Amino acid sequence: MKKLIFILWLLAIAGTLHAGPFAAKAGLSRASLVSGYADKPLTGFQFSVSYEAPLSRAFSLVPELAFVRRGSAGALPDFGTNIANRVTLDCLEAPLLLRWRVGKKTAAVRPFLYAGGYAAYALAMKSEIESPGQTWAEDITTDSRRLDFGLLAGVGIEFPLLGRTFICEGRLHKGLNRLNRINYYQDWKTASLTLLLGMRL
Repeated sequence: MKKLIFILWLLAIAGTLHAGPFAAKAGLSRASLVSGYADKPLTGFQFSVSYEAPLSRAFSLVPELAFVRRGSAGALPDFGTNIANRVTLDCLEAPLLLRWRVGKKTAAVRPFLYAGGYAAYALAMKSEIESPGQTWAEDITTDSRRLDFGLLAGVGIEFPLLGRTFICEGRLHKGLNRLNRINYYQDWKTASLTLLLGMRL
């Protein structure tokens, strides 16, 4: 059922796409996974393409398709031990955002704000556990939920350079779905702060 929901979400986003102003973006993130616990942030990344469908002079709908790495560099509390657990989630993500451009349409440099939601499907889920004198990795797909969904918000700026329009934006993401099937002391819910650089194509 959850896979069906994800497919329908992708189809809804694909239905808004047609030939027009696409943009490509890439960036790095500080990601966390354990809800309610200060786990060690993981340096993640994101590659994405988006399309902008204008709704008015200031507002537009922005569907996006992205490949992202999320997780945690220390997902489980050690409780006085020397055990460290690094969890990585490689996901195909489909955000749908409402963007508001601030200022005049004719301005060369335009800031913008946006907010929306996303659905993501984990293509790979891996846990790397380190203890004194021992390191091992395992696939945790069967112990986890692949489907994630949540909220996104961000702020950015567009500016001309070398005859093209470039984009710089900061994005905050918060997952709402509990990903761990096994009961730990904390729920696994994704979160990240991402810096993206991009260009209109």
